[in-house]
Amino acid sequence: MHSSFLSRRATAANSPKNNVVLLGPSFPRGKAKATLCNIASKRLELESAPVGHPSRRSAAIGLANALSKWYREEEAIADLNEIISLRHMVLEVTPPQHREHLESLVSLTNFLEQRYKRERILRDLAEVITLRRAVLKLTPQGHPEHRSSLINLANHLSERCQRESSMEDLDEVIFCQRAALELTSPGHPEYLVSLSHLVNFLDKRLTRRGDMKDLTAIIAYRRAVLALTPPWRPECRMSLVHLANCLDRRYQLEGAMVDLTEIINLQHAALDLTRPWHPERLPCLINLANYLDERLKREDAIRDTMEIITHRRAALELAPPWHPQRLVSLVKLATFLDERFRKEDAMKDLTEIITYRRAMLEVTPPAHPDHLVFVLGLARSLDERFRKGCGMEDLAELITLRRTVLGLTHSRHPERLAFLLKLAAYLEERFGKEGSMVDMTELIILRRAVLELTPSRHPERLAFLLKLAAYLEEQFRKQSSMEDLTELIILRRTVLELTPSTHPERLTFLLKLAAHLEERFRQEGSKEDLTELITLRRAALELTPSRHPEHLAFLLRLAACLEQRLRKVGSMDDLTKLITVRHAVLELTPSSHPERLGFLLRLAAYLEERLRKVDSVEDLIELIAVLSAALEPVSVGDPECLVNPVKLATCLDEWFRKEGATEDLAEAIIYRRAALELIPTGHPERLAPLSNLANNLEERYQKLGAMEDLTETITHRRAALGLTPSEHPEFRTLLTGLARNLDERFRREGAMDDLAETITLQRAILEFTPLAERLAALAKLAACLPS
Repeated sequence: MHSSFLSRRATAANSPKNNVVLLGPSFPRGKAKATLCNIASKRLELESAPVGHPSRRSAAIGLANALSKWYREEEAIADLNEIISLRHMVLEVTPPQHREHLESLVSLTNFLEQRYKRERILRDLAEVITLRRAVLKLTPQGHPEHRSSLINLANHLSERCQRESSMEDLDEVIFCQRAALELTSPGHPEYLVSLSHLVNFLDKRLTRRGDMKDLTAIIAYRRAVLALTPPWRPECRMSLVHLANCLDRRYQLEGAMVDLTEIINLQHAALDLTRPWHPERLPCLINLANYLDERLKREDAIRDTMEIITHRRAALELAPPWHPQRLVSLVKLATFLDERFRKEDAMKDLTEIITYRRAMLEVTPPAHPDHLVFVLGLARSLDERFRKGCGMEDLAELITLRRTVLGLTHSRHPERLAFLLKLAAYLEERFGKEGSMVDMTELIILRRAVLELTPSRHPERLAFLLKLAAYLEEQFRKQSSMEDLTELIILRRTVLELTPSTHPERLTFLLKLAAHLEERFRQEGSKEDLTELITLRRAALELTPSRHPEHLAFLLRLAACLEQRLRKVGSMDDLTKLITVRHAVLELTPSSHPERLGFLLRLAAYLEERLRKVDSVEDLIELIAVLSAALEPVSVGDPECLVNPVKLATCLDEWFRKEGATEDLAEAIIYRRAALELIPTGHPERLAPLSNLANNLEERYQKLGAMEDLTETITHRRAALGLTPSEHPEFRTLLTGLARNLDERFRREGAMDDLAETITLQRAILEFTPLAERLAALAKLAACLPS
C-alpha cells in the first residue's frame, strides 16, 4: 500500500497535467512537491519501523500529520481513510496510562467525525460516540475538558438520535447536557445556549414519552432563560413565547388557572415587545385573544371581553386578504361576538357578525372545505336579524345564500332535505309578502325535491305533500294549467293513501281531491274522473253523521255527480242511487227549509223518469205523494204553481187507470181545474190543460153519469177548440171529442141545439178526414141527421 501511494504521489508530482487536479489554487507547486516528498519520507520511516519497534508509534504519527496537512489542502477521501487507519494504529500502541492516550483518542475522534460529515456512515458515528465516551472517562469532573467532553458526546448522541430515534441515546444526551449545564455558571457566555439545548432535548423526550417531570423541568429551565434575557434583547420575546407554549402544554393536561394566568401575562409581555410592523405581531394578537377567551369561558371574566374583541379586530387589520390567518381571525371574532350576542342580544354585535361572515365567504372559494359552514353561519345570523324586523334585503340575501347551500350539497348529502326546507321557508315568507309567481314556481320545484328525498314512511311526508299541493292549487288558480291540476290530483290521492280512516283531517283531504276531480271533469268530461268523484262523495258521506252541518251539502254534491253520470250513461243503477240520495236530502230538510220545494221536485223528476222506464206501482204512489207535498208550499205566482198540479193530476190520472178509483179521478180533476185557473183566458198554454180536464170529466161522466160533468166537459172542449187553429194536428181530435159529448147530451136531454151543433161538427170533421176514413165519418154524420 505504501509503495503504491509513493509511486502515485511521485507520478502526480512529476506530471504537469496532474498538477492541476491535485493542487488547490492556494497550494504553490513548489510547496506541494515538498509536502509530497515529506509524505514519502514519513512513509519510508514507518516502513522501516516494524510492528513492536519503539519508533513505530512516532513514525505513524509523523505520517498521519503529513497526510493531514495534505488532506487539508486536497480533501481527498483516500487520504482521510489512511489518516484514520494510522490514528487507529497509534491508539492501539498507546496504552491508557500513556500521557498522550487522551490526545490520541481525540485525534482519531476528530478525523472519524470529519469522515462521518462527508459520507454519513452510521458505523463511523457509532465509533465516534464510543471514542467520546472514552474521552469523557479520561476527563473526569474537575478536569478542564470535562464540560467540553460532555457537550461533544451529547452532540454526537443527538445526531444518532435524529437518525435512529433511540430513546437510550436521547436519555444520555439529556444526562450529558444537564451535567454540562451544572458546570456552566449563569454568567458564562454559553450558559443560555446550554439551557436552550437542554430544553430542546427535554422537549423531544416529552413528546415521545409524555412524562410530566420533563415538562416541569422544561418550564423551570424556560423561566431561567427568561430571567437571564433582558427585555431589550431580541431573544427576550421568543423566550416569553417559548415559556408560554410550555405552560400551555401543562394547562392542556392539568387545566390549572395559575398556568393560564401566567400564560396570559407572558403573552401580554410578548405583545408589548412586538412592534406593529413585526411579522410575529399577528400570531401574538391571536394567541393572546385565544387565552383570554379561554379564561372568559372558565371564569366568566367580563373584563376580558373588550380586550378579546380589541385584539381580534387588531389581528384582522394586520391580516391581508391572502393571509391564512385572516380567515382564522374572522372566524374567531365572529364566533366570540356571536356568543356575546346570545347573552346580550345587541343588534350592533349582530351587524358586525354579519359583516365578518360575509368577509369569510369572500376569502374562501366554493371548493374550500369550510365554505358551506361559513355560508350556513351567515344565513343563521341574517335569519336572526330578519326575525327582529329588518328589511326585505336580508330575506333576499337569505334566499340567495340558501340557494348557494343547495348548490354546494350533492343530492345524497345528509342535510340536503333540511336545506331544501329552509330555502322553501324563506321563499314562502317572501311569497306571502310579495306574491311573486317566480317565487311560487321555485317553491313548487323545491317542494317536489323535498318529496323525492322523503320515503313513503317518513313522518313528515304527509305535511310535505300538503305543502306542495297548496302551492300547486295557488298556481292553478292563477294559470289554470291542466298539468298543475293533474299533478294536484295525483298528490291528493297520495295524501289519502297516507291517512287512515280515523285521521281527523281525512274528510278535508277527501273534499280537496273531489274538488280537483270536479274541476277536471268540468273541463274534460272524463267518465273515469266522474266515477272517482262519486266514490269520494260517498266516502265523505260515510265520514259525516246525519247531524253534521255539512251532511246535507255532501248529499247534494253526490246527487249532482250521480245526475251527471246518469245523463252520460243512463244507468238504472245510478237512477236508483240518485233517488235514494234525494230521499236522504228530504229527510234532512224541514218543511220550512227554503230549498225543500226544489228538493221535492228533483225527487219527483227522478221518480217520474224511473216510472217511464219501469212501470212500478210503488214509484207512482211515491210520485203522487211527493208532488202532493210539493204543492203545499207553492204560492200564486210561483213558476211551479202550474207545473206541480198538472204533474200531480197526470199521476193521479194514471193511478186511476190502474186502480179505477173514482176518488183518484176526482182529485185529478181538482188539480187540473187548479192548473187551469192559473192560466189567463186566451193564453196558448191553456189548450193542453183544457183538453186533459175535459178527458178526465168525460171519464168520470162515463162512470157516474153526472150531467154536470158532461156539461163541464162540453164547455172545456169548446174552449180548447176556440184556441186551436184548423191547421193544428189536434184540431180534428178536438172536433170529434166535442161532437161526441154533444151527441151524448142530446141523447140524454133531447136539446135540438146540441143536435144542430153536433151535425155542424160532424160536417167539419168530414172535411178534415182523409178519404180512407171518410166512410166512418159519413156514417156518424148520417146517424145525427133526422130520418
